[in-house]
Amino acid sequence: MKQILQILTPLLISWLLCCCTPSNDIVFDALSLVNKSPTEVAEILGQPDTIFQRTFFGKQYFIQYYNEYGVEVRHYQGKVRGVIVNEPYPLEFKPETITKFGIDYVEPTKYDSLSTIVWKNIEGFKVVNFYLRGVKKPDSIEHSYHIYFNMDTASVAQ
Repeated sequence: MKQILQILTPLLISWLLCCCTPSNDIVFDALSLVNKSPTEVAEILGQPDTIFQRTFFGKQYFIQYYNEYGVEVRHYQGKVRGVIVNEPYPLEFKPETITKFGIDYVEPTKYDSLSTIVWKNIEGFKVVNFYLRGVKKPDSIEHSYHIYFNMDTASVAQ
């Protein structure tokens, strides 16, 4: 009996650590999307719920939209140029949330808890911006905000 317990105890502990502890869920790996084509993005994130085209500042963008978190992946000339997370709930409006997108935590370049959190010091991005919106929100949500990943397409090999 003692030998069985010696064998089962480490297995049970491993199982508990592996399966019963909270995970550090990642919404998606933002850096993996830099310079990707629509087909490559679909391989990473899955098939989009909607696709459409929209013109911004005279430039035609192809957009893949994912309902979960309201994610817009914006392509210009066939490559990802930006990603907007329109509904990042229930993620909190705080700098540590950056890790939910596969990015190691670094101090923000600018942090104003009443308006914006900005990073200009993350390799692969020109800027990452969490910004509050002045819109009505459900009572269960503390902050209504968006997340914008502006890809630095020059820094990542194509």
